[in-house]
Amino acid sequence: MATKQLQKFDVFCRHNIVLPVTQPILERAADLWALGKRGGHPNCDADLLIAAAALEQKLVLATGNTSHFFWIPN
Repeated sequence: MATKQLQKFDVFCRHNIVLPVTQPILERAADLWALGKRGGHPNCDADLLIAAAALEQKLVLATGNTSHFFWIPN
């Protein structure tokens, strides 16, 4: 089972850009966490890192899970 999952993940990585988690991304995620906490919004760490990476890299975040991201500015 794990072998199949690793193979699928390998294919995914070969067809996508995998961004490193940098210090600026971590700081932006912390800012988003604080903003979300004040506003009573979801604050899943993985979602905050995804949003922070997109913001720091000036990328568009495409998701089918808009309920976790709608409150994030920009």
